[in-house]
Amino acid sequence: MDAARGRGNGHVFAWADPSFRLNLTFSQTLAVLAYTDELGEERYARTNTNLTSQVPADEHLVVPCPCCGVGMFWYPSRFHMPRDAGFAILTATIDVLGDTLDHLWVPYGDITFGTPGHG
Repeated sequence: MDAARGRGNGHVFAWADPSFRLNLTFSQTLAVLAYTDELGEERYARTNTNLTSQVPADEHLVVPCPCCGVGMFWYPSRFHMPRDAGFAILTATIDVLGDTLDHLWVPYGDITFGTPGHG
């Protein structure tokens, strides 16, 4: 985790078993934390710090392929939160003794129309 925190941008993937996956995608200022459960349900972490306006095109985070990290499409603006919040929730989620944080896991919904700066 410390190696990822030291990077300007990137992805952290964590698997609990072959189907349950956590993914943190981050830039220097923003992050998106998402998971896929054993049934294939995709959810994102929603906090009171998530964005409520459009992400600028140059800050829009991409949904990476969990196998190779290549960007497939863009997360909706509502998925984006401050970088520190994303790392804090990820750490609390994987650390069973960690502090709990005020967030919800919300289903993705339709995210097919996202492009940089739109969606």
